[in-house]
Amino acid sequence: MTQTCRPAKCIEAVRVALLDQCTLLPVCGPMTGYAMGCLIDTGWNPEILEGENSEVIDSCGNICLEDTRCDRTKRHNIEFKIKGPDPEFLALVSGDTLIVDGGISIGVRELSYSCSPYVFLELFERTDDCGVDGDPVYFRHVFPAVRLKQTGNEREGVFRILQMEGKTKDVLVSSVGSGPYFDIPASAFTSGNPYERTDYAWFEDTVVPDIVCGAIEVECPFTIAAQCGCDLLITVPGGGLLGTETIIVFLTAPLGSPNPVQLSAGIDFTVLSDTEILIDFDCGGGYGGYTLSSGDDGVFVAFVGKDQFGVPIWGPFDGSAVIDDTPCP
Repeated sequence: MTQTCRPAKCIEAVRVALLDQCTLLPVCGPMTGYAMGCLIDTGWNPEILEGENSEVIDSCGNICLEDTRCDRTKRHNIEFKIKGPDPEFLALVSGDTLIVDGGISIGVRELSYSCSPYVFLELFERTDDCGVDGDPVYFRHVFPAVRLKQTGNEREGVFRILQMEGKTKDVLVSSVGSGPYFDIPASAFTSGNPYERTDYAWFEDTVVPDIVCGAIEVECPFTIAAQCGCDLLITVPGGGLLGTETIIVFLTAPLGSPNPVQLSAGIDFTVLSDTEILIDFDCGGGYGGYTLSSGDDGVFVAFVGKDQFGVPIWGPFDGSAVIDDTPCP
């Protein structure tokens, strides 16, 4: 293996995405992400749990038994400063109430005794080097789950600067995938150990987010859309569908049935691209003993197969698409 040694210079941008507080997976929506620049005094350090030292000393003062446990990293503590009060960013990372007037975000109402939500945090560090294709290379620092809190409010000249601090939480490596914005390389969070956990990773990359004033959208990891002729179109922006071998579909709210129904027999599908699959259903057709009807609702899809990297295709996906028997033109 070879490597290129590059200088680490300055953090140019930060990007966050809100996480589900139970699963720690990204929450999609038009206001659940944020990217900003102009960070000040950015740093992070591991919090170390020192290994316990155990000794047994006999009556003569000799050490009979001794064991020293290894030091372990409990979490990473993060801190940075931002250039003034930004209501949409602060409301997102703190969980406080965003004050909106006439469709314009004008402030934040802080909640007493509140706990900040977990967010997915990325820091983009400039190196001033370029890759083989000429694109600027960054060190990308990824913290898959962090609670952030505003801990300071001070002046620098005529400007107000806010201090942010956070603590990480470890997650399963396999749960990170391509990240909330579907742009993390596949090798960054791929492991042969299904139980491996992490709270921090860094790697070279040429990705750097666009800096805008205001929240950014976190796209949903999939969509299930009803098509004419009772077909279903599955879209996965993160890709990885080229190796699909089998599809199993559940209807969680089928017409006239109190229980979910599995459709597993005779399902035809077409892989349109790495990000799209068309399920070719026939209204009135029998699938595993169930006759598909227009109006069936609550689609739940599981994929079986491997992607182009040999990694099992991630899923399952669920949605609210309603089967539609509109004739196709």
